[in-house]
Amino acid sequence: MNEPSRRFRDEGYWRDDLLTDHVRSHAERDPSGTAIVDGARRLSWAQLWAASARCAQRLRELGVSAGEVVSTQLPNGAEIVALHLATELVGAAHNPLAVQFREYELGQVADIMEPTLVIHPGILDGIDYGAIHAGTKAGRSGRAIDVSDCVMPGETPVGVIRAATKADEIAFILNTSGTVSIKGVAHSHQEAMFSTRTVAGLIGIDGSDTVMCAIPMTWGGGLAWGVRFALHAGATLVSLPRWDPQAAASIIDEEGVTFIYGPPTLARDLVSLADVWRPEVALKMICAGAPIPREICRKARDDLGVSLFPGYGQTEHLHSTVGRRGDPEEKLVTTDGRALPGVEVRAVDDDGAPCPALEVGNIECRGPNVGIGYYRQPELSGATFKDDGWQVTQDLGSFDSDGYLRVAGRKRDIIIRGGLNVSPREVEELLVRHPDVREAAVVGYPDPRYGERICAFVVPFGSHVPSLQELTSALSDMGVARYKHPERVERLESLPLTTTGKVRHESLREMLRNEEAASS
Repeated sequence: MNEPSRRFRDEGYWRDDLLTDHVRSHAERDPSGTAIVDGARRLSWAQLWAASARCAQRLRELGVSAGEVVSTQLPNGAEIVALHLATELVGAAHNPLAVQFREYELGQVADIMEPTLVIHPGILDGIDYGAIHAGTKAGRSGRAIDVSDCVMPGETPVGVIRAATKADEIAFILNTSGTVSIKGVAHSHQEAMFSTRTVAGLIGIDGSDTVMCAIPMTWGGGLAWGVRFALHAGATLVSLPRWDPQAAASIIDEEGVTFIYGPPTLARDLVSLADVWRPEVALKMICAGAPIPREICRKARDDLGVSLFPGYGQTEHLHSTVGRRGDPEEKLVTTDGRALPGVEVRAVDDDGAPCPALEVGNIECRGPNVGIGYYRQPELSGATFKDDGWQVTQDLGSFDSDGYLRVAGRKRDIIIRGGLNVSPREVEELLVRHPDVREAAVVGYPDPRYGERICAFVVPFGSHVPSLQELTSALSDMGVARYKHPERVERLESLPLTTTGKVRHESLREMLRNEEAASS
């Protein structure tokens, strides 16, 4: 245990409690209380605990042991929640997969995680996930199964008293885009519990609340600040199958939702309803996951009466800063919050020297909220997670004299489209597989709804420039998730390069900005 880790233990930031300890306690103290609202289904705490224990028994029957990985590709709902808890009870690590993943991404995940079991939804929204998984490594070896084979009926807990794991072991592994391929960020129980416990205290969430999970539970935001947030506090969890602002507004009022978490896209959609809707009960929201337009912060408060708390986090560190009760309103609408207790966040120059107040630098984080590293990817981990505990974020920002962070943007070129990370290099390498594409470069461009959309610059081999439809069809044929597909194509005779031969993505973004300015 290094010095920072020892300090986190000694100062009480890391404890021995597990999420399943809290759910079992809720089931004992309030067995008939509502734990989950999933459409027409309602599960009490006793029913959720029973379902989780029985799922754990089934996972053991299917060969899952402590220390292994269970991947689930499931939509929001009671099943993924029960399996998240069941995986902990077995002592395995849960690896939630986006429902958008197809054979290409599933193959990458399998190569890294080597899951003992992959659980899919069968038929979902007309898509046969069984057929998709049949062509994967897990499917060919009989390790990809329908969720119906895991969720055991019954009302009584069986065979499990406490989780077969320790607080310093891996609780879950979240997928995020790397420069070329997917990375798996491993989070321990003690670190994840610190994050949920601490943020809940800062903004005021407890068992009297009702939490809506309006973003995918497979994302870090949905899992940490939807599922785990509610289960830890003993709050009712309302599962939204997919984001629809009008449907969400109705459910918020029907269920008395008091907390919601989401990216600026979600906040903007709710604000757009201000002429016809205002929450019937006091609603709190943490807005994070992408740069937050400041006017949205003000409108959420002024037009909807929502207590919006800005935050800064990554898949690698969940949350390092957040606004909180008692902060001046000006800080809540113009900054990204301040560091959590026990967490250090700093801005440094390219030589590692601290930046003075208001000067933009490279954001680094250190604290009991930072993940373990990239699962089975030691070289990538070494470049991001330093031996002294600092995590390199590749984001830029500055701090004011009061310690409030203002995120300036991303140093890296990752595109965030609707909350999902897209690696330009990965898409570029896929595009050049098209027979008519000699070179390709991909950048993001601003979009009021999704934050960013994807533009592909292509240099063709001959006179024919593949159309957008041709390129997206080719990517679909490769089994590439749709959120990675370009939504705009531009032809170039050659790509702008640095002196070392690297594509100048910023020059391409500048071209798009100039075109936008000229047309406005």
